[in-house]
Amino acid sequence: MSDDVHHLAAAYTLDALDPDERAMFEAHLDDCERCRVEVAEFGEVAGSLAGAAATTPPPAMRDRVLAEIAETRQDRPTVRHLAETRRRPRSAMLLATAAAIVGLIAGAAIALVAFDRTSDSEVVLSAPDAITMPLDGAEGSVRVVWSSELGRAVVLGDGLPDPGADRVYELWSIGDDGPVPAGLFSPDDGRVQTVFDLDPNATTPAAWGITNEPDGGSPAPTGDILYFAEV
Repeated sequence: MSDDVHHLAAAYTLDALDPDERAMFEAHLDDCERCRVEVAEFGEVAGSLAGAAATTPPPAMRDRVLAEIAETRQDRPTVRHLAETRRRPRSAMLLATAAAIVGLIAGAAIALVAFDRTSDSEVVLSAPDAITMPLDGAEGSVRVVWSSELGRAVVLGDGLPDPGADRVYELWSIGDDGPVPAGLFSPDDGRVQTVFDLDPNATTPAAWGITNEPDGGSPAPTGDILYFAEV
């Protein structure tokens, strides 16, 4: 069996093969564990994308995307002669189509995850009761924005130092009960924008703090509070 048949997994998953190719590939599946695994993986990703609920982006995000589109130079399309296209073997075209499908699925999955994270932040940032607190302290700048109504908080930071090997930053909601863990985060190139679900049983925060903790976090601060603000 040609190695080319291994590349038909994506097209098979999306029902893009003709009857003869489908029959050939299904016969091949009986003896190829690698292709069975790929078909299962492609099917799982395609199914999750098909079942993803449509989400309306916040107005601010929509404006940013439209502005970027307006400023992006559009390349001229590449023109191919019909004769050149006809000379391409059908198998090569099929493999190219399958590769494009795989790329689209992977790209869409990544985009969905990124959009979910950003839209979660936007929801908190635009909440009517959202309160923004700049935290004073170590290198860089950090803000905590939280909504009591939503029970969520967003940490926004820039210029933060790396917490170190096997270390993370931990956010603390500090109220009458003392410091309560609110979440863990590590900056990416000094930046962070992370959403946390707050403990519904914790008292209303009178202050916020951030410490450097071992990977996995701590139930109570083990070191100095690096960033702090009173509400």
